Amino acid sequence: MPPGAPAFQKPRSGEIYAKLCSNDMTLILSGMKDLPFIAGDDQNILLAKAIEIPDDSVRLAAAKVVSRKRGPAALEMMKMLAADSSEIVRTFAEKALTLMK
Repeated sequence: MPPGAPAFQKPRSGEIYAKLCSNDMTLILSGMKDLPFIAGDDQNILLAKAIEIPDDSVRLAAAKVVSRKRGPAALEMMKMLAADSSEIVRTFAEKALTLMK
């Protein structure tokens, strides 16, 4: 686990978090494939980490997962994604926000 990693409810979440913190895009993408299968607060923590990753494809994948969630945390993440520097991420998030409200 990377230093300062959050305490997760499930060990699998910690493994995915370590992948997302990696500088290896193969590991990051592997973690993103597993992320939709994590539930609850662990998933929110992982999504928050994923939307910080500079790769547009990773942030778009995170936006797609967030768009299927409900609640204030999902809404806040989608608002952050709607202000993204990438046009494709921003456009997707803006459209998803209209459906989430």
